[in-house]
Amino acid sequence: MSFDSLADLLAQRMLEQRHKQAVAIVAIDGFGCCGKSTLAQALAVRTGAASLETDDFQQPDGGLIEPASPLSYRRWSALQATAIALALGQPARYAAIDWETHKLQTEVEVQPKPILIVDGIGAHALRFPTPPLRVFVDGHARSRMHRVAARDGAKHADWDRYVMVELAYFERYKPWRTADLFVIGAELTFGNSSEGFARLLERAASGLTGRLDRPYRP
Repeated sequence: MSFDSLADLLAQRMLEQRHKQAVAIVAIDGFGCCGKSTLAQALAVRTGAASLETDDFQQPDGGLIEPASPLSYRRWSALQATAIALALGQPARYAAIDWETHKLQTEVEVQPKPILIVDGIGAHALRFPTPPLRVFVDGHARSRMHRVAARDGAKHADWDRYVMVELAYFERYKPWRTADLFVIGAELTFGNSSEGFARLLERAASGLTGRLDRPYRP
């Protein structure tokens, strides 16, 4: 099934769900550069949903690590507060990261809508006032940094500082186990699904941090 077809089905599900609760929530988690944002954007177009990207809550250079954050590079308390406000149908204000300067941008206000899409690593670790539809997007693990290099060019070197933190999060939380929907994403098929991050992490009793998905070097 293509992402477009999947987005059509999910959009129908969310449009039906919004009549049962004040705000219908879908949380899309998964490894970077595997297709989360592609699916989230397609779903937003079909539903007119409010969108919240966890990447917007990256710590600026010099930011203080929050001990309670599942990801040390996330401004977790700000992300959690924003997600809860929008999930309750309330406006939310936050400052997104500028990925060029690694500084916070001017604070903006986001208006709530009947459907909320939370997209990004850590989405399943957030607390919501009502249960979200939890979607996990997997992708081919050993080719991931090739995809990053093709997408980001010279900027892909920035991933060095995030990869190990990301892997530690997935090793600890294993969000694919509690997902309502598991999506076979970038460069994965039923034939090579054993090369996805989730299957590789499940098979590695000692964990893969430091051994899998090393930064790509052309």
